Parts: sequence; C-alpha cells; structure tokens
Amino acid sequence: AARLGRQRDAIREDAADLARRHEAHDKSVALHSKELEDFGADCYSRAEICLMEHKNDSAAYYLELRANTDTLNAEWQFEAGIVTVDYVAEYNKSIQYLNRALRIFSSQQGDIKYIAYIYHKLGINYSVLALYDAALENAFKALEIFRETLGENSVEVSGVYNSISSIYSVVGDYEKALEYLEKDLNIALQKGDSSDIAITYCDLGNVYRMLGDYDKAEEYLEKSISLYIDNHKEDDEGLSDSYNIISLVCTSRGDFNKSLEYLEKALEIALKWYDDSQPLVANIYNNMGLNYHYLQEYGKALEYYDKSVRTNIRTKGERNPSVAIDYNNIAGVYHQQGDYDTALQYYDKGLDIQLEQYGEKHIDNARSYHNIGNVYIYKGDFEKARDLNQKSLALYTEIFNEEYPDLIAVYEDLAMSYSRLEDYENSLKYGKKELNLLLNLYGESPRADMLYIKIAVLYWTAKSNGEKLPGFDDFMSEFVFVGTIVPGETAAAQQGLAGEYTILEFGDWNIGSESSLWEKSDELRGKPKTIVVMQDGKITQHHFENVIGMGIDYKHVGRAERQRILDEYYKWKAQ
Repeated sequence: AARLGRQRDAIREDAADLARRHEAHDKSVALHSKELEDFGADCYSRAEICLMEHKNDSAAYYLELRANTDTLNAEWQFEAGIVTVDYVAEYNKSIQYLNRALRIFSSQQGDIKYIAYIYHKLGINYSVLALYDAALENAFKALEIFRETLGENSVEVSGVYNSISSIYSVVGDYEKALEYLEKDLNIALQKGDSSDIAITYCDLGNVYRMLGDYDKAEEYLEKSISLYIDNHKEDDEGLSDSYNIISLVCTSRGDFNKSLEYLEKALEIALKWYDDSQPLVANIYNNMGLNYHYLQEYGKALEYYDKSVRTNIRTKGERNPSVAIDYNNIAGVYHQQGDYDTALQYYDKGLDIQLEQYGEKHIDNARSYHNIGNVYIYKGDFEKARDLNQKSLALYTEIFNEEYPDLIAVYEDLAMSYSRLEDYENSLKYGKKELNLLLNLYGESPRADMLYIKIAVLYWTAKSNGEKLPGFDDFMSEFVFVGTIVPGETAAAQQGLAGEYTILEFGDWNIGSESSLWEKSDELRGKPKTIVVMQDGKITQHHFENVIGMGIDYKHVGRAERQRILDEYYKWKAQ
C-alpha cells in the first residue's frame, strides 16, 4: 500500500510537471507568435519606407527576410513575390515566392480569388521571361476563377483580358490581341468609366500601331485623348500614356517633330504627378531620345537616353531590364555615328543584364546578338557577324518561328556576312528567306524590289566567280536590264532618248543571253556599239561611237512581263 501511495504521488507530481511544461510551452508559442507577428510588421514597415525613398533593393530585402522567416505564411510569400518583380525585376525569384504562396493557399483551401491573383501575376512574369505558353496557361487559369467567382464583367476579368492581349501582342498574334482587348473594352463600356474606356482605347491604338495600321491606331488614340479632355481630366496620368503612344505612331510614320510635340505634352503631365525619378518619366525620355536619334541629332539623343538610364537606375536598380534597354539605345547612337567600339561596350552591358535577369532564352537576347553582329559587319569581321546572327536566329526560331518580323534584318545580315565570306550558296539561302518573309508579311513593296535586285546581283557575282547557284535560270526569268538616260548633253540625249528603257540588245548581247549586261557594258565602254531599247511598247535602235550617257541597272518585272517583252522583241527581230 505504501509503495502504491508513493507511485500515486509520483504520477501526480509528473502530471503536475507536465501541465506546467505545457503551460510554459503554450506561453512560449504565444510569445513566439507575437514576436513573429511584430517582426513581420516591422519588416513591412521598413519596406514601405524604403519604397518611398526608391530604395527598392532594401525594400525587397525586408519582405524577403519576412517571407523566409515563416515559409508557411502565404500572404508574406505573395507580397515577397510582388515586390521582387515590380521593384527589382527578379522574375525567377518572384515566381518562386508566388508558387510557394499558391501551394499554401491551395492546401489551406484559402480564398479562391487570392489564388486567381497569383495565377494572374505568374502569367505576367512568365510573359516577361518569354515563356509564353506558361504565361497564357496561368492567365487563363486566373480568368476562369475570376469569371466563376466575380462574374464576366468584373474589373479583375477585364484586367486578365488586358494581360492576355499583351501576351498575344508580344508573340505577334495581333488578331488575338485585338480580340481580348475588345472584350476588355466591352466591360469598360458597360461600367461607363471614362478613364477605363480611355485606357483601353489607348491599348487598342498601341496594338494597331504594332500591326502597322497607323490610321486605325491614330483613330483609337485620338478617341482616348478626347475622352480625357472632354471629361476634364487634362492632368490624368492616363492622358500622358496616350500622348506617349500616339508619339510612337508619329515616329513610325517618320514625323519625328510631331512625335516630340506629343512627348512634351506627355512629359508635362507626368511631371505633375511625379518628379523626374519615375519609370513613366524615364520612358518618355527614352522615346524623346529615339526621335532625336532618327533626326540624327545624336547629341540630344544621348542627352535624353542618359536621362532615361539615370532615372531607371535610381528607381529600379542597375540590373533592371529597363536599364538594359537604355544601354542598347545608347549603343545604337554610337553605332550610327561609326564609333563601333563604344557601341559594343554598351550592347555588351545591356546583354549582360538581360542574361542575368532572363537567362539565355529570351527575345531581347536575340535582338542583342543581332545588333552586336551588325556592328561587326561594319567593323569588317564577317565571321563574328555570321556567328552572332546565327545565335540570334536560333533564339528567334526557338521562341517564335521563322516568320517573326524581326528575322528580316537577321536574314539580311546573314546573307551579307556569307556573301563577304564568299559562301554564295548560304548567302543566297538567307537572301531568299529574307525576301520570302518580307513578301509574306508585307507583299510587294519598294523594299522587296531592292531585295530582288540584291539577290540577282548575288547570282551574277557567284557566276562571275565560276559558281552557278541553283535556281539561277528560274530567278533570272523575272528580270530585265534597264537603262536610265543621264540628264544633260549626252550622246543619248542628243538622239532624243530620255527616261528609262528596257535594254533588248547591247552590241552582241541580247535579252536572251545568259551573260551579264554589266560585263558587256564594261567590255564596250568607249567603243562603238549598237543598242536596241524599248519604252512604252515602242522598240528603237541606236548607234553610238563612244560613251552613251546611260546608267544600267537590273529591274524585277515578274515572269509574265519579261515574257511579254521577249515576245515583242522576237516579233520586232522577225520584221
């Protein structure tokens, strides 16, 4: 009995001790939870102060510190994901935090709308990283949830429509981009908010600008501007955006001074909202630099590009992609001025930031490789130019396809590089790719006519070097040689010749010959010769003892027209 009593007392003592320990643990947990809550609030407060002072890296540090202290707090993960993308452009890190938040919210069956916000933000991040399939997948997930929970006409659905449109714009699917902007516009019109309608008109104008339909772009942008002014919102930040975008339409049309007028208006409004250390102001400075660049006022171009880069560094940090854009633009000015070494320095600085932020597979890297390759063409290093443009081509075709508009310039530089390296077959390959893409996208044009002639000259150059490239006869069946009479007191003018003529005979050369008229012209320079020419269907013959006074060129007329000219010539010969 005594032993049982002692055991009972020991059990009671252990139970009391366990209760005391539970109580101490609960107090400790409560204290830890309170300390953690206070710590989180302190981090958030510090981050807010840093953002107000444009110390974005420090703001991101505090919110990341908070998120990594409690990795099960979904809200902290979400906010870290937002700050790392919106303020320091660390897209992969943002995706990591957002995915962590998504897993926690999903496992806790949290607010479904919060999950939609995460999907939406993930879609935007993936788009920036050129992961367009993932971008669309996440955007459509967000769209589905918002539709089910908030309704088809909610502000959130409108926002996702706008994001989906942006993704389609980047990949060049402008019809899809317009389709989703029209959906966005319908919601804005139903709600009747003039600012939302004006913003969507501006976005529609921007897509039409990218599509090359400048009249339609201007129509929507003017509607956007009118809405702001008619509703007495002359100082609205959105009006600054509309002026900024319509300036780009003017730039595309070559009206650079008009573009600068709009940019001055955009800047005046933006500076009422912000000081000159805001991203919107930097973008306006950048576009002003672009117009001065086109006007060949290189000093002013560099002045505004420098303002843009300083603003972006101050507000976004030195390793932000916006800074890379500025460096690339500065490089373009030095490239244009012939200062190729300085251009390469800036192109390399821009590329270094892009590789750090995006990784290798990104459209901006494809553009950089092409730009650097183009500098090497001007430096005469055609092997480097070829290799860099091949890297550019590989990226473009991996991200998009061989029909992407930017590839026209890449094909052009590859054709040039291979030609200068006397690899005529590859030069022809890329020259024809350039021509076919140009025709597919824009149809017949003066630029296409010039390209036809470049390819024809390449065929003749290879032939004069003993290499008859495949497709020679077929391609040449669309061309004729033409002569343009030089104005003034020339032998041709004295015989009443003026304007452009199709050359049918030149000495013993005729339009059916396989040899080049340029070679025959060089051979007979300063010697007597008889020529036969056609103008407006009339064929005439002329003899010259010496210099004719006629410039000779190649002209693309198409197979049917060349055959018609041949038939007329043979009829004339038979008379």
